[in-house]
Amino acid sequence: MCTKGNVVGNSEATLLQKLNVKPFEYGMVVLSVYDDGSILSSEIVSLTPDDIMAKFSKGVSNIAAMSMELGIPTEVAVPHMIANAFKNLAAISVETGYTLDVLANM
Repeated sequence: MCTKGNVVGNSEATLLQKLNVKPFEYGMVVLSVYDDGSILSSEIVSLTPDDIMAKFSKGVSNIAAMSMELGIPTEVAVPHMIANAFKNLAAISVETGYTLDVLANM
């Protein structure tokens, strides 16, 4: 009488109402997953590769910021430390009037 994708007309709706048939849908909702002795929540299981990359990038950014603040050179912080040192040298050179060859070529 009714199939998925077709519009239910007034006559079908009236007949279904007389037969006491109400629309329904069913499905499965994952609450948690058991894997090798660990119970994982549905939020962890539903992560996409883009979500994982975003979380990884955020972690690397946090490591770089923390190591820069503590003055501990790490692989992710050294490029930022070098750039900041160059900025400081450029600022000192501008304030004192001393010219750096590197700045003159820019």
